[in-house]
Amino acid sequence: MNNYAVTLGAVGRQDEALDSAHRAVQTYEQLAEANPAAYLPSLATALNNYAARLRDVGRDRQAAEIARRAQKIAGSPTKDGPRPRADKANANLAPRQGKW
Repeated sequence: MNNYAVTLGAVGRQDEALDSAHRAVQTYEQLAEANPAAYLPSLATALNNYAARLRDVGRDRQAAEIARRAQKIAGSPTKDGPRPRADKANANLAPRQGKW
């Protein structure tokens, strides 16, 4: 779903991309609840992608909130494993073209 959302966004189908990204977040939230060590990194990635899609449609404040959530997950060690990567989450916290 993440890759699909990126592809939809790249061809200008922003509403569909946003919907696909949101569904990916919902899916990974459920998976991460059941198995955090395995799925928190994917949840952080899905949240980051969702934040990017939100920014694409001008919902910058919501995008910033979602990006902060991704950053928090990406910067936290899991109980059973290493921290997910935070670099992409940090990128979505940066202002885009002077907004925020």
